[in-house]
Amino acid sequence: MIIDRFTHRTVAELKRDENALADVLREAGADVKGRVVRCLFCEDKKPSAGIYQSNSGEYRYKCHQCQFNGSILDVIARLDGISIDDVFKRLRGDSQPQKKPPTIYPDIEALKQAMPGMVEEVYQYTNPKSGKIDMLVIRLMTPDGKTFRQARPVSGGFVQQAPAKPWPIYNRARIQKADTVVVVEGEKKVHILHDYGITATTNPGGALKAEHADWSPVAGKNVILWPDNDEPGRAHMQQVEKILQRLEPASRIAILEPADLDMGHKEDVVDYVKQLETVDNDKSQIQAAILEFLNTAKPRGIACGVSELIEDTIAGRREAVKWPWSCIGGLTKALQPGTVTIVCGNVGASKSFMLLEAAAYWHENGIKTAIYQLEEDRDFHLLRCLAQKSMTATITDPDWIKDNPEQARKLFAENAAFLEGFGAELLTQLAGQCEQVMRDRRVVFANCLNASQMFDRLFRPACPLAQQAADDLERNRPAIDVEFMPG
Repeated sequence: MIIDRFTHRTVAELKRDENALADVLREAGADVKGRVVRCLFCEDKKPSAGIYQSNSGEYRYKCHQCQFNGSILDVIARLDGISIDDVFKRLRGDSQPQKKPPTIYPDIEALKQAMPGMVEEVYQYTNPKSGKIDMLVIRLMTPDGKTFRQARPVSGGFVQQAPAKPWPIYNRARIQKADTVVVVEGEKKVHILHDYGITATTNPGGALKAEHADWSPVAGKNVILWPDNDEPGRAHMQQVEKILQRLEPASRIAILEPADLDMGHKEDVVDYVKQLETVDNDKSQIQAAILEFLNTAKPRGIACGVSELIEDTIAGRREAVKWPWSCIGGLTKALQPGTVTIVCGNVGASKSFMLLEAAAYWHENGIKTAIYQLEEDRDFHLLRCLAQKSMTATITDPDWIKDNPEQARKLFAENAAFLEGFGAELLTQLAGQCEQVMRDRRVVFANCLNASQMFDRLFRPACPLAQQAADDLERNRPAIDVEFMPG
């Protein structure tokens, strides 16, 4: 019992220990982020609960959905299934508290009559081997809104307690016979898909409780994840996906994007089917529409990245940056997305001139580029660029400029607009903006890679491929200069 961990603590001390309250909630299965909590006593999706400090200085837990409100002692009493008086007795070192035996209801009807609200549905988790009920989930409406209760079979009937974990998943008998199973969030959605001939399942407890269930019945099957159209729904299916990948044999997983259905925020399977039913579709048309959407599920798993790569390439979302010289791109296939290209050559081999010309070409063609020149300043490199654009190499010679002032001014005037725009892509420092640059630009290059200690601090953390390349070069100590270009 949880109370046994705190018998050495005083009541006053416990009530003022915020960390102890958060730990008890977290270990019981609640999603705790700071003082914001997804309640474990109700089906809380918002989240709607939290930890706060009262005027007396004690920390309390309150859920705005199920209205639970109490100190750590009340939480422990609820979780251990004992009275608050027994909690106090145990903390004082009195005799072992006597846990009140749960009420046994002879049948499901008697259980429904004991519910604090109008029962809308009783979901039976039936064991396909024995044909007996392992668990009940009761959906009911109270003055505070929708809530759920769990029950389990005992000798003589049912008690209002969840069975031991791991809990079963829903609809196991039909899962046994199905090749493909759709995972949704909630038993109601399982039933609405069943009405249209589609086998589905869910775990008890709602979102982010997947880890408490036994998912082995879907091992080796085709599984389609259908999340609710909100962040908790997507996070829940990510949790399910990780569990399914660990099964033996692993499930073949695909996932749907509910936003593709033009659904509103928080809408789900039920809302989608209701939309289909309101436009006078017959059952076969609705079934066809659901199946069509299921076919849009994107594969997940170890090999899913390969499929995405192929599809992105076909659709033109993934393509190499084109060089101004077609033979280089065709022969090297360099500057593929996410790659690092290293341009090597002897000192004075015009590597910088080559990359400067390429960068100017990309700039003219609308490809966002960043050039981090570790040698000289921006004016030096823009003057080189002017020489390339005007095809006048002598513009870099101070003596020629002095002897031909009017021609030099004319060359600058003709290319001033280009130099202004291109100059913004010539970076003189990266401190504090490296991650932003790496994220926003198609091509980023540094000249030269092994000439600056700044590389270790800036580019290594942002680009693992660049780090590996730099380490290899450092080990081999080449007698060459290097240009670093992450594509």
